[in-house]
Amino acid sequence: MQVIISNSNLTMPLIKNLFLLAIFSLCLIWNIGCNNETKELNPNLIAGHVTGITDGDTFTLLTKEKNQIKIRLYGIDCPEKKQDFGQAAKQELSILIFNKDVLARKKDIDRYGRTVAIVYDKNNTCINEVMLESGLAWHYLKYDTNPAWEQMQNEARKNKTGLWVQPNPVAPWEWRAMKRTSAH
Repeated sequence: MQVIISNSNLTMPLIKNLFLLAIFSLCLIWNIGCNNETKELNPNLIAGHVTGITDGDTFTLLTKEKNQIKIRLYGIDCPEKKQDFGQAAKQELSILIFNKDVLARKKDIDRYGRTVAIVYDKNNTCINEVMLESGLAWHYLKYDTNPAWEQMQNEARKNKTGLWVQPNPVAPWEWRAMKRTSAH
């Protein structure tokens, strides 16, 4: 494709403005923001500093406004703390994000009042995906049907990574159900 520029004094500012508009639009589409001004335009983006790790899929985020928000990783379910690989999942999440700045893209609020989110570190690495790839989380198909995430879980299982080294790992939702049943 060939572009013919007839009046370069008029066309260059137009090209520059179109380029900036395209970059801004991509940032909004990607939902990760280019800078603090862009992030403030999207109420579903929450930036903050991780101050606590509850377990492999839940942590506390402190925003710049000093609000503490409990974040639950969207689309995955990690073993419970007392379940096999529960402490390993908590430790992995801690290594990835504890005492670090992250960006959470809010998807929902769960029944416990936690913000359910896809979380990114400063390098734009998706933490939800890292937990799946490390074999320390199940893809929670009840809430998410992303085929790429299902493939990540299947690869971890095939390679016997993390909890998949076990011959018969128990999904966290099944483990919780068994605990509820045995408590009655």
